[in-house]
Amino acid sequence: MKAVDIVTLCLQGEMLKNLKRTGWALAGVQDSNGESVASHAWGTAHISLLLAECVRSDGKEVDLARVLAMAIVHDLPEALMSDIPKIALQLGGESMKSGKQDAERKALDIMMKPLGMTGDRIQSIWEEFNTSDSIEAQIVRASDTFDMLVHALAMEMNGVSPKMLHPFVVSSQSTIDSFSVPIFDDVYAILLNEHEANAQRMGINLDS
Repeated sequence: MKAVDIVTLCLQGEMLKNLKRTGWALAGVQDSNGESVASHAWGTAHISLLLAECVRSDGKEVDLARVLAMAIVHDLPEALMSDIPKIALQLGGESMKSGKQDAERKALDIMMKPLGMTGDRIQSIWEEFNTSDSIEAQIVRASDTFDMLVHALAMEMNGVSPKMLHPFVVSSQSTIDSFSVPIFDDVYAILLNEHEANAQRMGINLDS
């Protein structure tokens, strides 16, 4: 890996600072309340650090460096292929999901090829995130979800209707439940309670 390769990858990553997360826009959220893919990646890394430390304090071995690297690169392919919202995957079914992952893998391969062995290690970390078999990948997967919910709460505090954001909160539970990690369940419960409290404060019935 040469200095020019580092600069090239950094310039590709720069695209993520201006690339908006499309799910919020499709839900009707105004652009001023949206976020970039890069800001989401930072939020995911921040939460990953905190969750990793919690899991480690419970006596489980966690590779913190791998967790943070995974959080940083988990959405890196979107620098070449943009952000594909969850609703598109739901409508497209398994073929859409596998197609998206194949496209992301090819995009990352293009970005990593000039980096040699370093690129191979980064691709391995990204693949680990997608399989979610390791505790490190599960921490980042949960953090990816939690960052979305934290941003939803921040938007609610800024006046966005909890009713508009409720599907994001509800659909996240199955992801968190699939990991069977107690601290994940605790964090989700608090975020859900805050969301419901915001709705009650605004006089919004989430069940109607």
